[in-house]
Amino acid sequence: MTDDAWMLPPPSNPAWRTAPRAGGGGEIRYLPYGPPAASSLSSGVDWLSEDGSVVLLEDGYPAKLTDRGILVHPMHGRYVLEDVLRRHAASPSADLRAEIDRTARAIIGRSELRGDERRFWYEGAAASGLSEAGRHVSGLPQAYYASLLTRAASAIGDEDLAREADRFFAVLAIPVDEGGARYDGEAGPGLAMVPMAPRDWILNGWLSMLVSIAEYAETRPSPEANALLDENLPTLLRVLPAYDVPALRLSRYMLPGVAQLAIEVNPAAGVGIRDLRVAIPGESRFPIPRREATGWRNRLRPDDLAEPDADGFARLIGRALRFVAVLSRAAWPQPNAIELEVETDEPAELVLRAHLGAFDPIGSRMVDRSWQTLATTGAPAGRTAVRLEIPYEAIDLLGYPTSFARTYGGRRLNVYHATHVVRLRQLARATSEPELDRWAGRWRRYVDEWSAMPEYAGYGAWSPEGDL
Repeated sequence: MTDDAWMLPPPSNPAWRTAPRAGGGGEIRYLPYGPPAASSLSSGVDWLSEDGSVVLLEDGYPAKLTDRGILVHPMHGRYVLEDVLRRHAASPSADLRAEIDRTARAIIGRSELRGDERRFWYEGAAASGLSEAGRHVSGLPQAYYASLLTRAASAIGDEDLAREADRFFAVLAIPVDEGGARYDGEAGPGLAMVPMAPRDWILNGWLSMLVSIAEYAETRPSPEANALLDENLPTLLRVLPAYDVPALRLSRYMLPGVAQLAIEVNPAAGVGIRDLRVAIPGESRFPIPRREATGWRNRLRPDDLAEPDADGFARLIGRALRFVAVLSRAAWPQPNAIELEVETDEPAELVLRAHLGAFDPIGSRMVDRSWQTLATTGAPAGRTAVRLEIPYEAIDLLGYPTSFARTYGGRRLNVYHATHVVRLRQLARATSEPELDRWAGRWRRYVDEWSAMPEYAGYGAWSPEGDL
């Protein structure tokens, strides 16, 4: 092939096709990913095409053609650039050098430069439902591209790419409330896969960020990256036990979870409520406002309360106050609690209940739900501050364990549990921390035990990040 083998055809070329962008936003021009515009991706990334075809956009960025249209995701560039770098390392060629350059430039071009920081935004169909802001930054592509662009710079001898890698890394050191991906506070340093409050604590993302930071620090090198890694490690080691679900032989995907709750009051007549909130030790107290909302949003049912009086107390209309709250296991062993102020004409009993059920290992959800009592307390006549603590035993499925929701090659696979094992081992090697290896070994043994569990019959584990 010639040196310009991976040049994209001109706009007038009839090879270009169009499809709607997933989630709206008009038509996008694309080419199938492969010769003559690109090399064929290796078998190691065949899984990318399980739910759609990999395509090449006009700017050289890889995307996916799905039944919803063209999905442009911040992580697509990571998988393709990583694959091209791997093949170039095994068998260098001018064509692969050109493809590395084009893919790296496309990644940079789709990010936003602010001073010395470069952000790859999650937006549209790629945005996470965990984020109340919609468009949001994520530490995951920031860390991946800091590492991969440094490797690309070394592979093709382009220092400009290394400087761009530094700009991606810079966002990881900026606090979340300043537009970055760094968590600070009493819970300890951490990194945000999806910036939110309470913290997302998504384990596969956090581990992948730390592994990528270690790679970036080694390749660049970077004292700042080493410091960030060192700061995160004690927090990670402290909370790893909270991810363990020995009864199900699984690890958890994340530590927060959404709970459907209700406070029953007896007698209910004349009872007023104000300042309902969830208290998560080490993080904060989060208000539970009266509003219509869905998903990961604290909210109480507007039709359960009358309008607030001059003092802010809203009278209970029925016998129960129904609400949704985001809880978190990160505070373990300190309990989450529901706090509120109650105004009542006579002594009353308050009973906190949750709508809980059994775990569905495929759907990553609860089934067969019923209302279960979590806590009971009394309130004397007058105005009283009430605190109802939530026992961890009752909410063991919050946050959800990893599941077998993905299907590859016709088999149900637990991808996130496998990724936890692989990333823990990689991070253990990078940091020489034996406790990480211990957790990787424990969770790897869970995989061996699945074959003796009827509910996981025929299921397996697989990770795109490496072999178990």
